[in-house]
Amino acid sequence: MNQASTGTGTGTGTGTAIGATDDDHLDIFADLDTDLIEIFSRGQQGQFFRGIPLEQHNQRLDNLNDYLIARAENRQYLRLRERELELLQELQLHQRGLGYGFQYIYFIWLFGILPIPALHYKQLWRKYRPHNIRALLMKFVARTLMILVRVIRFSSFVLASSAYLHGIIRNLFIFSNYITFSENFMRDVLTYVLHDSTLMLDRHFEVMKHQGDIFYFTDDPNYNKFSMFEIIGKLIINWISRSIQTSCVKTTVDWECTVMDQSLIFKFSDVLISFFPSLQPRSFSLKSATVGIFVLYALIGDIICVNILVFSFYNIGTRVLGYKSVMGNIGSIIYNTLFSELC
Repeated sequence: MNQASTGTGTGTGTGTAIGATDDDHLDIFADLDTDLIEIFSRGQQGQFFRGIPLEQHNQRLDNLNDYLIARAENRQYLRLRERELELLQELQLHQRGLGYGFQYIYFIWLFGILPIPALHYKQLWRKYRPHNIRALLMKFVARTLMILVRVIRFSSFVLASSAYLHGIIRNLFIFSNYITFSENFMRDVLTYVLHDSTLMLDRHFEVMKHQGDIFYFTDDPNYNKFSMFEIIGKLIINWISRSIQTSCVKTTVDWECTVMDQSLIFKFSDVLISFFPSLQPRSFSLKSATVGIFVLYALIGDIICVNILVFSFYNIGTRVLGYKSVMGNIGSIIYNTLFSELC
């Protein structure tokens, strides 16, 4: 009897426990099919209303709704503003495409046939009233100063590196001098171009009289009256004229200079004249053709010679590196043979 009572009591207790679990505790399997976004949304809502009485929930929702509406209106205003700016930029580009002058000039068609130009005085006044004129003048002065600074900087760089670049250029075109049978093929070109220029030849004679000094004009009594542009022009002309290749002899009276016209470029000119008699000896077409052929000949020859030189050094280097292991083994054998007993 006691056992039966005990079993019955146990069964009753067990049934009561199971019923309490179903009614009082949260079922963890009830929300397994819920989306993650909904779960996160519930968590945000709980955090949003945390610590707020129930009667203030509607007020909080109304504030949130007003904020979202204001934000949407602000975004719409920004979109409209961006669209207005895009249209304004397109209008400006269209005006620039029509031409700068058409902003201030329009045409009145007389009888529908004759166009008469007229000015937009209001736009001209808006653009070029005194305040804008001062701004334009200041901008012009600033740009002019910037250009002068850049020119001075570039000129200083060129003058400072001229000696170094001169040596590099001469070494680079040394093969051109060899294949043209000249000491400086560029001076041959300059001599050919200027051999019939009276101005350059007279200036060359003057420079030679002063032992090649291109600053000889500084001894002129009127030197202080020369402008900066006159001095620069004289220096450039003297420097170019000094490069003309001549043979000068000092006589009892004066210097006598003769242009050296036996170089290869003069021979090219003679060949062209013989094949094309229509070319005049001093014509621009003859000089252009002769200089083009001569420079092309010199540069192509220089490129070929430089390639041959580089290929030769490369071939010699590869051959030497090919014997590196052999020479290393021979050295180790000699070292082991002569010094192994001593060590």
